[in-house]
Amino acid sequence: AWGRPIAQIFAAEARRLGADIAPEFYFSEREKQLEFDGIVQATVDSAPDLVYFAVYWNKAHIIAHQLRDRGLTAGFLGSDALKPYAFLEVPSLDPAPPHHSLAGIDMRLKPSARAFFEAFALRYPMMLVAPQYAAEAYDAAGLLLAAIEKAGASDRAATLTALQEMDECDGAIGRIRFDANGDLVDPEIGLYVCQDGLRRYIGAIRDLVKA
Repeated sequence: AWGRPIAQIFAAEARRLGADIAPEFYFSEREKQLEFDGIVQATVDSAPDLVYFAVYWNKAHIIAHQLRDRGLTAGFLGSDALKPYAFLEVPSLDPAPPHHSLAGIDMRLKPSARAFFEAFALRYPMMLVAPQYAAEAYDAAGLLLAAIEKAGASDRAATLTALQEMDECDGAIGRIRFDANGDLVDPEIGLYVCQDGLRRYIGAIRDLVKA
């Protein structure tokens, strides 16, 4: 439900930027049973420069190892489904460490998230390696509570109206503004490199593109 659209959007944008896209593969019943021989060999045969994964960690882990075992040296890039751990990493066979994107901030480094990060670290120390969308969830809950208070009742329609009428505000993720569709304006998408079992933040993609 989510992997196919992400892969299709990635491929469309890559084509727009002038890249040649090798075959695109999607899971059938065979792959759902963790049988990846077909797509692994077809990927190796296409000799790509980069393999993009819109796959959850357990299946990505298997596919990545099989690709490396068959001699593929292409770089690996994953979606934020790989955010908890470095599941694309094959340490003994990677010519270069894999990367993945995350549609959110790195609260360990974001100045606006400092107070929230300190409180979070004290309460959930085991989650510090992969806090995922903690800051985003915190801000979402805060906005919802503010809308309920503004509406004066926990009524769905009134709360939605109050939320839509809110101006921009500051949260743990920084300045929060929504467009007419309810999407964040200028959202931050981070890029990470995975090495030695850890994720290292490289920067926001919007800033890296400008550099």
